[in-house]
Amino acid sequence: QRARISRVFGCPVANEYGARDAGILAYESPCGHLHSFPQNAVLEILDPNTLKPVPAGRMGVVAVTDLHNFAMPRLRWLLGDTASLSPDGCLCGLPEPVLQELGGREDAMFLLPDGTFVHGNFVGQLSRNYPSSAKFQLIQTDRRHAVLHLVQLRTDAAEAEAFRRNVEAMLPGISVHLELTDHLEPGPSGKFRYAIRAFDWPAGPSV
Repeated sequence: QRARISRVFGCPVANEYGARDAGILAYESPCGHLHSFPQNAVLEILDPNTLKPVPAGRMGVVAVTDLHNFAMPRLRWLLGDTASLSPDGCLCGLPEPVLQELGGREDAMFLLPDGTFVHGNFVGQLSRNYPSSAKFQLIQTDRRHAVLHLVQLRTDAAEAEAFRRNVEAMLPGISVHLELTDHLEPGPSGKFRYAIRAFDWPAGPSV
C-alpha cells in the first residue's frame, strides 16, 4: 500500500500513530522510526498489572497525558493499546523517544493464572503451520479458560486438534476449548479481531 501510494502521488509516504481520543502521538522520521513528541503529549508505557512504567524494550500498555487539551485535560489516559519504547535513539538525530513496537490492543493480551501476560499475536504465527485453517479467533473467557473458534478450508479434525494443543501449550495453566464453525463475524467497528481477552485485569494480587 505504501509503495503504491508513493508511486501514485510521486512523494514519500510517512506513517503516524495516533488515536481518536488522544490525537497524533508519533510520526515517522526519514530513518523509518516512530518518534513520540512529548511537547504535545507525554506517552508512557506501563505494566498492565501494576500501572508502573516498564523499562525500554518491554511491552506494556500505552498511557497518554495530553498537554494542549484545554477543554478536558487527561492524565495518564489508558488508550487500550500496547507498545514498547526503544532503548536506543534514532540515526536521524531527533532526541524524542522512539516507539520500538506497536503491539495492538491491550485486550489482545492474555493473562495467565500466575499473573504473566502473553500477547495474542502468537496465534497468528501458529496458524501458519496449519494449511486447513482459513480463519480463527481465540477468546480468553477467564483466568483458566479460553475458546479457539476455527473456520477450516477443508475438514481436518487432526489438524484442528493439533492447532488447539499448540495454542494451549503457549498458555500454561489455561484450558483451551476448540469450536469449529463456518463463519466468524467482525466486531462492531468492522475490524476482525483474532485475539480477545474478555475480562478486565484483576485489581490486586493474582489468585
